[in-house]
Amino acid sequence: MKLFLISGLPRSGRHFLTEVINQNPKFFAITKTPLCELVYRQFNMFWDRDRIYQKDLVREETQKMQYPFLREYIKNFYSNFTDKKIIFDSSSTWHTRYNIWMLKLIYGVEPKVICCVRNMEEIVSSYTKLFYDNKKFFEDSLLRDDNNLIKTYNELWRTRSSSFRNALHIVKYDNLIDDHDNTMKKIYKFINQPYYKADLNKIKRDKVYDKVEEINGLQGLHNVKPGLNKSKINVKEILSEIQIKHWKKMNWWNK
Repeated sequence: MKLFLISGLPRSGRHFLTEVINQNPKFFAITKTPLCELVYRQFNMFWDRDRIYQKDLVREETQKMQYPFLREYIKNFYSNFTDKKIIFDSSSTWHTRYNIWMLKLIYGVEPKVICCVRNMEEIVSSYTKLFYDNKKFFEDSLLRDDNNLIKTYNELWRTRSSSFRNALHIVKYDNLIDDHDNTMKKIYKFINQPYYKADLNKIKRDKVYDKVEEINGLQGLHNVKPGLNKSKINVKEILSEIQIKHWKKMNWWNK
């Protein structure tokens, strides 16, 4: 089995890209799986930094089985979904340095992580409108320590600035929509697979998104549609000039 990762910032086309890639008959691509967290927990049990499981890891055979076990663990996880051999797991946590290092140890090679990004002022505007449409305030979310946008941005920045930067392939939202074919060809080149042109009119919205929206209390959170549909967000109507200037400073992928 060959495993590729799709990650990046929220509201940046990750779910759409996953559905596009899933159009390839040789690929299986999916969002909303616990794979990253499951592997992370199993990996850390073997490392046993807190020495909780030390007595259970004393056997040399157990120590040697760590990476083979985890490779089979991932393979068995996906055997419940598909018999295809090329897998794309989509999660906003794959682009962290720790997770890239973890997979490098498990497989012996650096993983390939496709990272979707979008100008931050557009992401914040999109979130602000989404929250407003659901009678909520995005500003309240920004004040929380576990805010998903800030966490994923900071982790992506750290990885981009680290020795793991070559594991990332940055995909800008504007390019994904406005220059779709060329953007997809670059993705296929990055993963070293023959290019397949997807039929965008056959893109289907995964029904599991309904449940995710219900859990989050945000209807319209994953509004995946057939075709190339660029989000029509007028940033200037939603954010102040000061806010726009602040968020624009964070768009390092444009520099």
